[in-house]
This record gives sequence, structure tokens and C-alpha cells, in this order.
Amino acid sequence: RDMKQMVAQAEALLDKPLPEVTDDLYLDFSKTGNRERCQAVLFERRGRLPVLTLAECVERKGRFLPKLEELIHSICSEKSWVLPAHDGNLQTFRGELQTIDLASAALSWNLATACRLLGDRLAPQTRTRIMAELERRTFAPYRRMCAGKQPQHWLVVRMNWNSVCLAGVTGAALLALDDPKER
Repeated sequence: RDMKQMVAQAEALLDKPLPEVTDDLYLDFSKTGNRERCQAVLFERRGRLPVLTLAECVERKGRFLPKLEELIHSICSEKSWVLPAHDGNLQTFRGELQTIDLASAALSWNLATACRLLGDRLAPQTRTRIMAELERRTFAPYRRMCAGKQPQHWLVVRMNWNSVCLAGVTGAALLALDDPKER
């Protein structure tokens, strides 16, 4: 029953337009302090990823792949995977410094999971794009943090960010990186 519900949920997404993350929407928090408007759009977009991935894994007919690949490319094109409220100086938004937050770590894990579960059922350019963005937005910043070449924010504190972000980075690495040394 749960699988049927998930497939039905994914079916409902096939005709539903993907909401856009515009610059104005992302910058709304820095201008007004309102987190909700942009986060609602980001969470709706990102929430589609596991639904479409798992529905495709269950059904294995390919009918969810076009919408899933469209979603993946759209997410990979976002200026920042970090929530606006966690990008106070807008360095990530402006492309000056890639950082990792709770949302970007979870997204990284979900993208790596989709790539691993679907494998070559995803187009080669989609898999390549996922891997390139994971490297740029997650693995490289994490390596820089560990080397002390980038602010270590959550890496050295005792709070939920440490465990949640580390879980997302580690989960993504275990699924996406083939080299045992890199993992």
C-alpha cells in the first residue's frame, strides 16, 4: 500500500510545474528576514527528488525519469544549495565560497542516492552533472574545512549541525565516491 501511495504521489508531480527559485526569492531573507517564502519553494522542489526516485525504482518503466532529470538539472543550476538564512553574507549565493548547511548536506545525500539507485537509467550527462555538483558544493568544501582552509562552522561544534551535516556529507560520499581513499 505504501508503495502504491508513493507512486501515486509521483504521478501527481508529472503534470505539476516545478516552482522556480529566482534571485529575488533567494534574496528575500537578506532583505526582509522572512525565511518561509524561499524555504517553501526550496523544500517543495527538493521534496520531489526522493519521491520521483523511489517511484521510478518501484515501477521501473521510465515514466518518471524525464521529470526527475528535469528536476535534477534544475537543482544543479541553483546558485546556492544553502538555505538563504544560512548564507548571511551571501558568499555562497554569489559563488565566492561554497559552504555546507543542513539542507545542502541532505540534498547532496539525496542526489547521490538517486544517482546510485538509478545508475545508468539516468542519462550520462545527468550523472556527470550530479557528480560535478557534489564535488563542487559538498566534497571540495568539506575537504577545505577539514584542512582548515575554509571556515569550519559546524565541523568543530557540539550541536545538531555537526551530526546532521556530517551524515549528509558522509552518506553522499559513501554512495557517490568510488575511490575508497576519497570515501
